[in-house]
Order: sequence, then C-alpha cells, then structure tokens
Amino acid sequence: MRDYNTMLFLQEAQEMLLVATKLYSWQLDGRFNLQNTNHPDGQFFYDLFKISSCSDHIQTHFSTLDTPIIIADTLGFTWIVAGKKEDDTISEYHLLGPFFTVEASERYMMRLCSKIHVSSELVQQMQGQLKKIPSIPITVSLTYAVMLQYYAVGGSINTGEITYVNTAIATNKEDQWVTNVQHNSWEAELNLFEGIKNGTLDLEGMSLTSTFSSGTIGALCPGNPLRQVKDEVIVLIIIATRAAILGGVSPEGGYSIADYYFQRVEACDTVGTVQNCAYEILQTVMQRVRMCKKRSHHPAIVNGCMEYIETNLFEKINLDHMAKELGYASYYLSKRFKEETGTSIKDYIKEEKMKRAKLLLTRTDIAVNEVSERLAFSSPSYFCSIFKQYTGMLPSEYQNLSQIERNKL
Repeated sequence: MRDYNTMLFLQEAQEMLLVATKLYSWQLDGRFNLQNTNHPDGQFFYDLFKISSCSDHIQTHFSTLDTPIIIADTLGFTWIVAGKKEDDTISEYHLLGPFFTVEASERYMMRLCSKIHVSSELVQQMQGQLKKIPSIPITVSLTYAVMLQYYAVGGSINTGEITYVNTAIATNKEDQWVTNVQHNSWEAELNLFEGIKNGTLDLEGMSLTSTFSSGTIGALCPGNPLRQVKDEVIVLIIIATRAAILGGVSPEGGYSIADYYFQRVEACDTVGTVQNCAYEILQTVMQRVRMCKKRSHHPAIVNGCMEYIETNLFEKINLDHMAKELGYASYYLSKRFKEETGTSIKDYIKEEKMKRAKLLLTRTDIAVNEVSERLAFSSPSYFCSIFKQYTGMLPSEYQNLSQIERNKL
C-alpha cells in the first residue's frame, strides 16, 4: 500500500496537479498554521485565508465528516480542503486553491472589493494576482476534491460525498458588511471581559476568529489584512488588560502587559504571528488573574513582591532593585517571602519563568532560543538546563508533546 504521508509523494502529486489544473497546494497543521505551499505568493493568500471565517467552517465540517469541503470566502476565492485525521482528530489540512468558480475579470474583482471596502493598495495587489488564479466550475472542482482526498489523505470517495459552502451568502442585504453579521456583538465582548475578570475563560474551547475577529476585511484598516488583524488584537489587548485589572491585577501590572504586547503586535509581519500574540495575551492575563485570586491570603509585602516579579517577568530581575522599588531592605524582603511562601525569591522567579516558558512553547512557531531570550535567560543552554530541572524534559521535547496533545483537541 502506498504511503501517502511521505513528502516525496505529496510533492510529486502537488506538482502534477499544478501542471494539469493550475491549482496550488497548501499544507496546514491542525490549528491552521501554514506548513508548506508551492504558491510563489503564498503569504499574501494565506493572510487573506486567515482573516476569513473559512477556518471555523472547515473545523466545524471535519468535526463530523471525513470527506472534503469546497469553501468560498467573501472575496470569491474558493478552496478545496481535505483533512487528515489521527486518533479521530485533525492533524493536518491539505488545500487546493485559490480559484474562482466564475470568470473573474478585473471589473468583477473591483466590484467585490468596493462592496467590502478594500483599500486601493490591496486592490492593486489582487489585480496583479488575477492571472495566477484559475476559473474552475464547481462541477470540475468536485473531481479535483476527489483527487485531493486520494493523494493527501487516502481512500476513494465519490463527488456526492463532497460538501460545498459559500461563506459570502449569509445575507443578501447590501449593507451586510456593516451589520452584526460581521461585527461581533456586545454580548460576545462582555462574555470575554467577564471570563477574564473572573478567571473562568476557556482558552481551549474558544476560537478567536469567531469570538473576536470580524472575519472580513474591514473599512477602517483600510482594507489591509495585516493591519486589520493588528487593530483587532490591539483592541483585544485593551479589553483583556482592563478586565485583568478588575480581576485583581494591579493597574501598573495591567498597563505593563498592554505596553509589552502593543510592541509585540506592531513588530509582527504576518497575520499568523499576530494571531499567535492574541492567544498569548489571553494566556498571560488569565494566568495573572488566577494567581491574584489564589494569593489573596498573603500579606502585602509578599503580594507586592509577586506582583513585581510578574510585571517584570520578561526582564532580568535584580533583588536589590526590587526591594528598593517596594521600599524594603533586600534581606528583610527575602526573609519574609521565604517565611510566608516556603520558597526563596530566586526559586520563585525561576518557577514563574518556567510557567511562562511552558505557555510560550505550546505555540508551534516559536523557537526555543526565542523563548530563552524573551524570558531574559543568560543563554539558551542555561534555559534548557533549568527547564529540564523543573519539568523533567528539554524545551524541544515539551514543545513536541504539546503539539501532539493540541492536535487531539
């Protein structure tokens, strides 16, 4: 039996399909992170795919079905998607596209872009891509979906088993782009706010695209996918940190978190890295809120010390400087902290940095060296040594294990 997971076979099949159909191939992991594509402008189209609501529809489809889905987004781009499962969970998605199901002239594209308020800069980029996007009737794309399922996943199916979804026909109203269909309701934001404030937000069970992102290219970006996602995550940072302050985090601590992630978001150069920041900010504020609720029994001197450490976790923390900031002698601060917690300040700092390192390593796109640098360790080797001391495994081993567990969700 042919091994359909080998990279060599996939590459050969993808190249043959590209020559025959002009359809490019894409491979995403179980959380829709781009792993591989043969498209020369892959990042451009991947960014457009990421800000659409396609991923939510795809995830819903494969939660109950194993056969491919053909899905069209709000710009008229259509994708064929097959999902490969391991232990009943999606481990990777294989896509073909994008393509149009009608003849897409420049006039057609201009009409679509004007309807959803795309900027002139993005329109020019898309016009330059038109010649690379084939027009394929739905009936023909069904055959390609059968082929994709065969070479990427394995097994034969018939065209009647394939699902078609058009995300652009939720409503026929001309003003659909400014209604609550595309802009999240006050209730959704309130639930997010309350979940953070109370420390009850379920990060594993939520989708940022459906909970917070609009899912379309908005008018205020203006029309720039990367700028749009940055603006959405900046708003998320503001909501999350204000909720965290009401949940017990000090104002100084909340503003420090916000400032740090504002800079992180603005430094991102792809939609995917911005969305990773969104998950990270939620992980950070939830950890801070839950810690604040757990430590309410500590005296003010210990709470102040813990808050300082959490606020400066991405810096090298100096005991003498911290004691001076808190208004205590370093010896007295160390003594009281150990008496109240049973742990030295030095060990507590390492422990908190390890907790944060574990959160960062659950993301597949961050290197161990970057985690070490971000948490202000003197060297990656020292970071690896401390991490193994606390967890019993190297950071890379923990990251691989986290990826396996995440794909089961």
